[in-house]
Amino acid sequence: LKSIRMHMPPKGMLLYATLTPGHADCQKGPHAPLRRVPAVLPNDFKWHQFQQYNSIASKVVEHLAPSALLDLYSLLVLRPDAHTQKFVKEKQTFDCLHFCAPGP
Repeated sequence: LKSIRMHMPPKGMLLYATLTPGHADCQKGPHAPLRRVPAVLPNDFKWHQFQQYNSIASKVVEHLAPSALLDLYSLLVLRPDAHTQKFVKEKQTFDCLHFCAPGP
């Protein structure tokens, strides 16, 4: 907390966006939106721990003023169809983490 406060501008506001896991096999799309959060998330890049990380971050953010928490986890964990499906040439794989959320 001390470090965050030290780096915030005097009239600044901290906006924290929660971490959102990727979805397994996003490159095999198109996928339909999910009706519920998967019981088990892939272990890739510790995606299965993102909800725990977000819980810790939300507790930190509520002690900082002015601040706000933007809960993208709840929105995007249900949207495997929103991945950019960009091929990363250096890694010879698809980017299954970044999103382009549908809607206006």
